[in-house]
Amino acid sequence: MLKVNREHPELDGWAMIGGWPLFGDGLMNGIDPNKIKIVAVDALPVQLPYVDKGIVPVLIAQPTFRWGKISVEKIIDKIHFNKDVPENFPMKLIRVSKDNFGGWSRQLRAWGYTGIPRHYLRM
Repeated sequence: MLKVNREHPELDGWAMIGGWPLFGDGLMNGIDPNKIKIVAVDALPVQLPYVDKGIVPVLIAQPTFRWGKISVEKIIDKIHFNKDVPENFPMKLIRVSKDNFGGWSRQLRAWGYTGIPRHYLRM
C-alpha cells in the first residue's frame, strides 16, 4: 500500500475487503489519515489500534461468533428437532469506530478473543 501510495499520490482512499493489511503495524506510521481514508472489513483485536490512533476511521466487523453459534443452532434445529429452518439467516455487519470502540472491544472479549489492550475495555 505504501508503495502504491507513493507511485499514485492522487489516491485518497482504500477500501479493504479483507483486513489483513492491518494485521501488523507496518501502516501505522506510513499513512496520513488527513490525506488517505481507509475502510476495512473485519475488526479483530490486532486491527483496533488503527481505529484508536485515527488512521482507520471505520472498520466493518463481521459477527463471526454469531455466525458459528447460529449456524450450529440451525443445524441442531433441523437434524435433532426436525424443524424447518430458513435457507439464509442474514446478519448485519457492525460499523466499528471511535463512537462504539469500547463496546466492540468488550464484545470481542466476551466472544473469547484475546490480545485486547485493557484500556480499550475501559472505554
